[in-house]
Amino acid sequence: MTLYEQLLIGLRHLLQRVSSEHWEQQIQSDLEAWRERRDARQHRSKYGGNSTYSDWIISSQNKHTVDDLQSVWANHLRHQMQLALRALSEKPEDERAETKILRSWERRRSAFSRSKPEGTSSRHSASGSDSRLRVVSCHSCGQKQVSVTSLENFVADDLIQGFLYGACVSGDIKALVDRLMDKQQDGVAEARSEVTRAAESAGIVVVEDCGPRTETCAACNSENISVSFWYLTNEGGWTFAPPELERSRADEAQKPAAESVHGSTDRTVTNRLFGLATVVFAFGTMVLVSRYLGRHGFPDATNSIRANWGLLLLIGLPLVVLIGGVLTTVSGVGIRDYASVFARQTLVKRIGVSVASIALAMLAILLASSIGQALR
Repeated sequence: MTLYEQLLIGLRHLLQRVSSEHWEQQIQSDLEAWRERRDARQHRSKYGGNSTYSDWIISSQNKHTVDDLQSVWANHLRHQMQLALRALSEKPEDERAETKILRSWERRRSAFSRSKPEGTSSRHSASGSDSRLRVVSCHSCGQKQVSVTSLENFVADDLIQGFLYGACVSGDIKALVDRLMDKQQDGVAEARSEVTRAAESAGIVVVEDCGPRTETCAACNSENISVSFWYLTNEGGWTFAPPELERSRADEAQKPAAESVHGSTDRTVTNRLFGLATVVFAFGTMVLVSRYLGRHGFPDATNSIRANWGLLLLIGLPLVVLIGGVLTTVSGVGIRDYASVFARQTLVKRIGVSVASIALAMLAILLASSIGQALR
């Protein structure tokens, strides 16, 4: 059985469990089209726009037989299966496409194993950004709170891909649906407890849901609130940290690297002075070469290897040194750091800097030649 068919069966079973008759019939039709005609175009055509597979949510408000926590897991499960089905519908029997999806699920380990445990190195998810916790901050009393549903969303987002990987490999995707809807899936309660403790250690209060339209501070009932998405970290124990701390740490991490490449202001000035000295030296050398050749002319044996190498050194070497000196003077970057600096620039910028430096060097050659001719 292909992964495409497995996921159609799993999605159909999920829709049966939540009593979504209309969408269950649509998936059943897609499954029959695949089994009878090996046709996946019917399923693929139902994505995008209103009243399509991209436009429905499992919730009690939509008359599905789920509570708030079940709807969280049902929607995360539906979303992941639909993403995979949409990708597989292009080539349902392509083993490479199946392997790519399964590997992406396998690599998405729990945040507790992806985040950096104290004293060990981290191994972040290869499938994208880590899960984030939706935290509401009150600007009136200072309380930080997370709803039960938001906390469950963090757990579901963190675990669902690993669950799907195990179910598809073992061929029991219907059993996974049943375990999640019956709230009997191994690992969920433990992860929920870990996330709750991590939130509480960060001073975040877990509160009951009150609906997005009427969301207020649970402590003072103020509507003067803001929402941010906190990340999981380990500093003497699991906890959550605000996004501004993550940004400041990223800036601190980049600062030494930037300083090692660009250096301090003093180093930049030193580099430019060195570049200017190099330009003066190369320019003076070219003036002397031009004066010498203007007086004595080119060697008679112009076809000899020795003469050609001599001309190359006399003319080519000062030119290369001059171009390097111009680059250093203009950019303030040392010669040793050229590769690391310019590798991060856009192709257009790299070409522009190179062409401008060569053009300045050529103008310097013309000027040196003119001065050399004048001094004959």
